[in-house]
Amino acid sequence: KSALVAADNGLADIKIIAEQGRQHLQTNGWLLLEHGFEQGLAVREILMDLGYQAVVTEQDYAGLDRVTLGCWQQ
Repeated sequence: KSALVAADNGLADIKIIAEQGRQHLQTNGWLLLEHGFEQGLAVREILMDLGYQAVVTEQDYAGLDRVTLGCWQQ
């Protein structure tokens, strides 16, 4: 339920997952986050601010931002 009504414009849970992901990913491990079509830029900024590399957003079949991924290299 929290993914549908998360605080911070729906980004609170994504921030938590991205922060905690750093502790669980191996070097060069990838984190992929599915999100709302208007959240691509915000999710990219979150991942880059946390030190993820090669951050990119991929679109769905309708051409809308749908999944953002980043590589943990530290």
